[in-house]
Amino acid sequence: MTVSGSAKFTPTFESVPCDNCGSCQSTFLFSGPDREHDFHGNFPVVECVQCGWLRQNPRPIATDLVQYYPDDYNAYAKAIEDERGFWNRWDRRYGMIKRCRSVERWVGKGRVLEVGCGTGIFLNEMRRRGWSVVGVEPNLYASNYARTRFGMEIFTGTLEEFSAPPESFDVIALWNVLEHLPTPAQDMRRMARALKKDGLLVMGIPNLESLDRRLFKECWRGWELPRHLYFFSRSGLETFLNQQGLKIIATRCPAGNYYAFLLSLHIYLRERFKTNWRQMDMLIQIGRQFPIRLCTFPVFWLIDALKASSLLTYYARKL
Repeated sequence: MTVSGSAKFTPTFESVPCDNCGSCQSTFLFSGPDREHDFHGNFPVVECVQCGWLRQNPRPIATDLVQYYPDDYNAYAKAIEDERGFWNRWDRRYGMIKRCRSVERWVGKGRVLEVGCGTGIFLNEMRRRGWSVVGVEPNLYASNYARTRFGMEIFTGTLEEFSAPPESFDVIALWNVLEHLPTPAQDMRRMARALKKDGLLVMGIPNLESLDRRLFKECWRGWELPRHLYFFSRSGLETFLNQQGLKIIATRCPAGNYYAFLLSLHIYLRERFKTNWRQMDMLIQIGRQFPIRLCTFPVFWLIDALKASSLLTYYARKL
């Protein structure tokens, strides 16, 4: 198990070259704290001078990075919590069904690999629909839960350690994972090799061109320092995928962007009104209520249509 979110430790930092082009030359943009678990440290974001990729640099060394994923990390804890209540479980399953349908729009039944599968809820839904499923998850707590709860084939470790055979998967999925990878360019090459011809790569990532990022700036939820290590523009990502023989065939704004907006708003309000954070929390809870969501639906529908949401999902075909 990893440490509790309340634990404090001082990380050791290392400077790393850009994983895309190998350059060590960069321009400093800003630095920020861990706003989710309040671990000690201030984490700088830089832009590569040569290729334009954004990354966290310097960053905590690999053995310290794992400390930032405690057992109560939201991606794990919320999924497990939702399993305990009927309505939450159904709401989450409905979201997973939408993800599954979005994949099946482009590919029929086959073999799917999910990188960073967490507690396994997406893979479980894919298996229900007749897919053969495999998951890779570095967090022991989450991967053990997926194996125990759903009885699926889950590899505990990194994609490099997994060593997927060439052309062995019809679909490879990463839901809000690419930005967490210490070596995303190298891992993308591994995934491209593991995809069958005409196979589909699907990935959801924070959108650097989003309205939320422009509005909230350093308080944008998409930064999520120090867990997010790389940040991708649409043009930069498309160029890189093309170099790996992958062609983007669609981009979609998934459900949940309203909540992404609320999370960024929450961060901003707590930064702006430090002495009144309880009142700010109450405002966010009001914003979660269905009547408010219904009233704001036209605005967020338009933002999604303009591809300006905080999250984007990319669908890329292997040529």
